[in-house]
Amino acid sequence: MSALGHNFIYSNSQVLVTQEKDFDQNYEIWDWQTQQVICTLSLSGYMPVITVSCDQRFLLSGSRENGIIKVWSIRTGHEICSLTSHSSSITRLAISSDGQKLFIWSGDSTVEVWGI
Repeated sequence: MSALGHNFIYSNSQVLVTQEKDFDQNYEIWDWQTQQVICTLSLSGYMPVITVSCDQRFLLSGSRENGIIKVWSIRTGHEICSLTSHSSSITRLAISSDGQKLFIWSGDSTVEVWGI
């Protein structure tokens, strides 16, 4: 695995998300076992908030600028859908261990819980 020159953005036991050190909008999703890049996503905005679904099929990115969450396929790298959450910035995303709930923290000090 050669992720030198990258910032480590997110990691769990199966995937690693990196961003180039020049803070461009491209994020690489790495497979820990094969040590290969699965896909590259182009995420707009400054340092989006990221989480990965329990089954490792989807990456969710939240905007620190406008409260929009995008759902991406890790397998294809394509955006699946956009969701509107808080009216202010999203500061954190988390998925429950059973994969049934999405927790969305906002800059206005509120938390939304969505069934997924």
